[in-house]
Amino acid sequence: MNAVQLRSIELASPNPALYAQPYEWRMRLDAFVPLEQPIEVAILWVDNAHNSGGDQTLDELDVGPLVPGANEFTISHEAPEIRRSASPNDILGISGLYMMFSYKGQRFLTVGYYINVAYVDDALVQRPPPVIEVSRLGRNVLVHRPLLTPRVIPWDDIPVRGEGDDSNSIVK
Repeated sequence: MNAVQLRSIELASPNPALYAQPYEWRMRLDAFVPLEQPIEVAILWVDNAHNSGGDQTLDELDVGPLVPGANEFTISHEAPEIRRSASPNDILGISGLYMMFSYKGQRFLTVGYYINVAYVDDALVQRPPPVIEVSRLGRNVLVHRPLLTPRVIPWDDIPVRGEGDDSNSIVK
């Protein structure tokens, strides 16, 4: 049993959209036990898988502490800044957006989305300008194919399998 489970996540802002438009996400976390501390959520943008120099933290916040049952919340954040990219041309094509959920500094879930960034004008797609024109870029979050990476962590007083006397204890 997990102490917390991501029940749903929805991109509430328009998709596809212009690149510079803010993002808005609606999330629902189900808590199965009361938690002592809040869940930490961090949103990271990766524009080049081979060079972390352009990675950007788009938002960091605490949610909770959660109470047993459904816990719904909305996160809004700005689009990544192109000037902070390792290389401005890295912004074109496939990028990634990762939401990392942690409890007491231990990550228990990562949700990742591929995002396609391209010019909205076909003529610019065929012949990109030498300098990125942000106002003419669009983005498409591939929301139907999130990458989920759960991890087992210790939760407050919930034992991990194999700890204590009972090898059938609850697994997070």
